[in-house]
Amino acid sequence: MFLLLLNLAEAAPVQVFGGVRNSMTTAGDLDGPRVGGRYVFGPAAVEANFFMNPRSNRYSSLDHVLVQLMGSQDFVMPVDNDLFAAQVLIDMGFIPLGDEDWSGGPHLIAGLEIARVKHTFYLSPGIGDEPYTGVVTQAPTLEISPIGGVVTGASVDVWWRSRVGLRLTWCARTSFEQEPDYDPSNPSNVREIVFNPTTALDVVVQL
Repeated sequence: MFLLLLNLAEAAPVQVFGGVRNSMTTAGDLDGPRVGGRYVFGPAAVEANFFMNPRSNRYSSLDHVLVQLMGSQDFVMPVDNDLFAAQVLIDMGFIPLGDEDWSGGPHLIAGLEIARVKHTFYLSPGIGDEPYTGVVTQAPTLEISPIGGVVTGASVDVWWRSRVGLRLTWCARTSFEQEPDYDPSNPSNVREIVFNPTTALDVVVQL
C-alpha cells in the first residue's frame, strides 16, 4: 500500500499558486493574499491554501450608513473580518489539461475551512440631542474567535501549454455561529447558520 501511494505521488503533477481573495459580505475591497498547492490525480485534485487579511478593521459603505442612521449608544454595527483562513479541498475537473496552447475548464470544489474571525463593533455616538455625529467610531468591545465550516463552490481555469494558468474561484463557507449583537446591553445567545461567500483570483504554475 505504501509503495502504491508513493508511486501515485510521484506520478501526480504538483501545482502551486498565489493570488488574492475577497469576502463578498464585508467591505468589498480585496481582503488580502493567499497561497496554496495542489496534487492532481487525473480529473481530481487535493488542494490546501492559506489566506491572510492585513486590513481587518474595514467596514463597508452600507455599514457606515446604517450606523449613522441608527446613531445611538444603544446600537452597534457588528462587522466580521477573517484574520486568516486555511482550506483543505477536493477539486473535481471535467476537462483534462491537453497539449494544446490553451486549455482549461470548470471545476467543482468541496472541503473544510478553519478561520480566525475578528468581530468589530462600530457606532456613531450622539452629542446632546443630536441623533448622530456623522463620525463612525469603533466600540470598545472586540471579539476574536475561531470558526470552522464546510466549503462548497466552483472554479474555472485557463492554461497556457499546461504549465501556467489563471483561475477564478467562487466558494462559500457554511458555519454555525452566534447571532450578531446589535445592542451591547442585551447580548444574544442564539446561534444561526452563516453563509460566507468569497471569490479568489490565482496564478497557477504546474511544476
